Amino acid sequence: MERYLEQLMDDLQQAIVNLKSSQGGGTDFDHDQESLDFSQVEKYEYGEVTPISEITGIQQEQLPPVEKLNEDQQALLAAALEDLLQHFHFELDFPRDYPLHLRYAFIRQLWSEEQVAVTFGNIHIEFCDYDEENCPFPGYCNSCQEASEYMKNYIEHGSKANAEDMDDEPCPYDISDDEGPYRIDINELNDAHGNRIDLNSIPLPGLCVICNKYRIDDWDENLLCLMNRNDQSDQLDFECGGFEKI
Repeated sequence: MERYLEQLMDDLQQAIVNLKSSQGGGTDFDHDQESLDFSQVEKYEYGEVTPISEITGIQQEQLPPVEKLNEDQQALLAAALEDLLQHFHFELDFPRDYPLHLRYAFIRQLWSEEQVAVTFGNIHIEFCDYDEENCPFPGYCNSCQEASEYMKNYIEHGSKANAEDMDDEPCPYDISDDEGPYRIDINELNDAHGNRIDLNSIPLPGLCVICNKYRIDDWDENLLCLMNRNDQSDQLDFECGGFEKI
């Protein structure tokens, strides 16, 4: 097994080298965010899904079953696979102190799934359904409890201004004339048929409650968040490629 793992580690490193070679000297979107236009963001949010194995060039069959590895070997592969995925702009959302060797089983299972291949930003991949009774990280995570407390507070007290209070408080999405090219009043948001969207009717999924991007004061992110939530308002399972866990 040791010899095989050495070859596998070489394959993972070669996959990174191949990626860098294919990118050439193109724009580094990680350091040039202002160059992104809405068409590129749309690709990021709604692009076609592709198997992880096809994106990375590493097949799931190359990854040994968990029971064939000891803890040190699992930790070694988990670290290498996380590094590989980060080069492909995938960020795995594990609890901060979750042991490396326990991550391997989750990562290996991930290789059978499909994701959107991107060349900028980060796609956060979660392994949690926010079902506290079936937590995949018992003893290491309290996100469900935090989300539950936040939602309870949100329902009881409200974290955003009610419609009747809007006259007394400035709109958080107001853009002044000297802050750039955007001149759109977000209160005039329309759907694809030209019908005005009632912003108060757009649902707030639980995923958004614990997302950094939902809480930041950024006009572009807030608009994309609203559009994504509105597009999926009639779906039971909300998905967001831009999710960033708090």
